[in-house]
Amino acid sequence: MRLTKLTSDAIRILVLCQTTDGALQKVAALSATIGVTKPLGLKLVNQLARLGYVDTVRGPNGGIRLAAGVADRPMGQLVRELEAFELHRATTSATGEGGDHATAHQLENMVDDAFDAFLAVLDQQTIADLAQRELKSRARTKKTQTPEPTAATDSGRRPPRRSPSRRAGT
Repeated sequence: MRLTKLTSDAIRILVLCQTTDGALQKVAALSATIGVTKPLGLKLVNQLARLGYVDTVRGPNGGIRLAAGVADRPMGQLVRELEAFELHRATTSATGEGGDHATAHQLENMVDDAFDAFLAVLDQQTIADLAQRELKSRARTKKTQTPEPTAATDSGRRPPRRSPSRRAGT
């Protein structure tokens, strides 16, 4: 099972909002962080706001923040709302031209069971869980990116300058 890119990006927006402890986030900054255009970021935020996952504040000092209680909602619930898996079940047809109706029905049931198993795994995680993992990952990355001091900086001296080469005969 795979999530659409839009659902994945929406989840990333929610995780980023969770990692800031309720501070307002600018949509342009969030969009740049997850690598989408500002219009797409606005579309995602609008959808998340309509579903009640984020609160929006208008104006020059505005932005978005995670709505109260959203951090502890199961991820499966969010995915169900964004992906509309239930729509898939309603529109799947068990009839086919010249096909075996029993086989088509069995296949449909198998796909439904796979969707249920996929969503059950997502229901075991929350946005807060993902945000905690994100913060741990950032901390590990920060530790590995800290430059090691060099001998020149340890002694407090600057490395010697190289003089420009002179042309012969000038």
